[in-house]
Amino acid sequence: MGSAAQQPGSADQRCFHCTLPIPATEKVDAQIGGQPHAFCCNGCRSVCE
Repeated sequence: MGSAAQQPGSADQRCFHCTLPIPATEKVDAQIGGQPHAFCCNGCRSVCE
């Protein structure tokens, strides 16, 4: 596997859907089931909505 081109955000910021590190410049927040969650992209957010 190749290495990811994205820079990870903080160590505890992982995408709720795919669990990849969330780059600080790409963080997407959304409410899922009334709970706030962070996503690495709009695609992951859309899958969970």
